Amino acid sequence: MGPHPFFLHGVAAFFSSYYVFNLEYPAAGSSTLEFIQRCILGINLERGSKTKKRTTMNPHVSTLLRKLIDFEWAS
Repeated sequence: MGPHPFFLHGVAAFFSSYYVFNLEYPAAGSSTLEFIQRCILGINLERGSKTKKRTTMNPHVSTLLRKLIDFEWAS
């Protein structure tokens, strides 16, 4: 897989590899990757996560998303 001329294509390839190869996010960056997946890219799983065997959304990601939504409504 060569370099991608567009940043978005590289990000899509990065996240696609986790789903194609059924990989888990590394523990050290799982909250960040889940936030990017759910909030920025809009890839929302019905349940579960690509982090280590969790059945719900990461509480830190959930709190941040709620605060962003509340801030958006306040503006």
